[in-house]
Amino acid sequence: MLIGAHVSASGGINRSIANGEAVGADCIQIFIGSPRTWRSPELTEDTIRKYKDALSGSRSIRDVVVHASYLINLASSDAELFAKSRSLLMQTVTAACAIEARGVVLHVGSHKGVGVDLVSSQIRDVFEEVQDELRGSSRTKLLIENTAGAGGTVGGSLSDVRMLLSLPEKRDRLGFCLDTQHLFAFGYDFRDHEILDMVLQELLECIGTIDCVHLNDSKTLPGGLHDRHENLGEGEIGLVALRELLRHPMFSEALVILEVPGDGKGPRFQDVELAKSILND
Repeated sequence: MLIGAHVSASGGINRSIANGEAVGADCIQIFIGSPRTWRSPELTEDTIRKYKDALSGSRSIRDVVVHASYLINLASSDAELFAKSRSLLMQTVTAACAIEARGVVLHVGSHKGVGVDLVSSQIRDVFEEVQDELRGSSRTKLLIENTAGAGGTVGGSLSDVRMLLSLPEKRDRLGFCLDTQHLFAFGYDFRDHEILDMVLQELLECIGTIDCVHLNDSKTLPGGLHDRHENLGEGEIGLVALRELLRHPMFSEALVILEVPGDGKGPRFQDVELAKSILND
């Protein structure tokens, strides 16, 4: 298990390495392009070289995941939005492969009330296309992230996750990113040991090994479907429940990424140190 944080790549993705080192991270998550624009994340050979030099020279950063744009919606029934989403995801995957990232974390999107059954075939088609692209990389995977569940988003329930992971015929480059706050917000109150055992069993059955974790406490109570991250130990989940969840062996090889607010500017050194103290004891 490597423990780190989402950090800024502003000014060049090579700078993300130093930003990760500054907060004591073993691994980092970055946006290659802006998460809120349709601008394609194009990387020049010089940009890739500087990034790889920075990573290979790092004393602490050992792995990286890329987060895809929040605008992507593979579950949209709007043909134009779906086409733009498909294109942006493919470009992001290509860029992630170029820097040999561990994975691309994806929010699949929202069906906006039409129902997931009507859009599952188009999601499957994109997953198949992504799988073909990823085979040009030695390691990069597409990592589906569970959601808090508001607004018809796909992937809130673990049964949704199971369905998504089973869509493509080729699945060797498809994995999962578990967000602890989203899991809690959807209604899985894993502070309760019976619910925790149920969650772990279902994860084992439908996934087996977790590639990535977004480690967050929650500003809101379970079942509210609100995506509201809080600093570890300052929210409704608490340190004990987070530790009990992630101590299971299926998380032993995961990249654990903090997406907490810190002091308003994202994860701090003390946030990463706290995560290490509760997970490495």
